[in-house]
Amino acid sequence: MLFQKDGCPKQLVTEQKNGTLYLYDRDTIANGPRQSLLIGSPPLIGVPAYSPDTNMVYVTIIRDSADGKYKRGVAAFSLDANCNLQPAWNTPSVSGLNLTVANGVVYYTGGFGGSVRAIDATTGSPLWDSGTSVSGTFVAQPLVINGRLYATGYDQKLHAWGL
Repeated sequence: MLFQKDGCPKQLVTEQKNGTLYLYDRDTIANGPRQSLLIGSPPLIGVPAYSPDTNMVYVTIIRDSADGKYKRGVAAFSLDANCNLQPAWNTPSVSGLNLTVANGVVYYTGGFGGSVRAIDATTGSPLWDSGTSVSGTFVAQPLVINGRLYATGYDQKLHAWGL
């Protein structure tokens, strides 16, 4: 995922299936990662998201890290004065797979848990859960467009909620 915080170089963050989150400076990728953080036990899958409003990077974690520092769920990382990632919060929950950030809210799909959830982008506090209104598997990234949240599931339906 590509992003740039004011005062920092253009950066890229990516998850590796081995449970590591890597941060690169995009202009010097060949030099290797600027930073690597072991945030989960394999597999770590999904696509990170970034909010220019909070200057945070958000990731989903499928399994707790071996050292117990990071729990299954969603984690946020802020960028410090040296443009490195610093843990901001980790909201333990049913593991998510993909997420998106809009209007101060992180929306994520619950994977095989069969739900879509929303948490506060600044604090990680739970805001909403689709609960039993949907069932099945959700692995695609949710979308927020024109005041609506959209998510597709293995049930071959497009689900929509007003925000």
